[in-house]
Amino acid sequence: MLSKLEFLVCTLRVFPENMRRNLEMTHGLIHSQQVLLLLTEKGITREKAYRLVQRNAMKAWETGEHLQQLLSQDADVVKFVTAADLKKVFDIKTHFRDVARTFKAVGL
Repeated sequence: MLSKLEFLVCTLRVFPENMRRNLEMTHGLIHSQQVLLLLTEKGITREKAYRLVQRNAMKAWETGEHLQQLLSQDADVVKFVTAADLKKVFDIKTHFRDVARTFKAVGL
């Protein structure tokens, strides 16, 4: 199994532009968990935050509009968060902030 894993890692081909395009196809839905956490940090109950995120996520999925844009136009959301808050949670770098530490911890 280790030999197979080594082969896979050594021969892995990465296509960054394809990866970015695939992420963009989600219309921001990959950030929905960060939005949920942001809303709960701002004092909204988890249940209400979930309903707000779900409502906007479904609209993004159905219409192709970006989730960040929909959230910034939702009066129930903007009562609690700023445009700067949303910009921060929609930053793709958030998902990668611990990559270097994780790789170091596993010896890579």
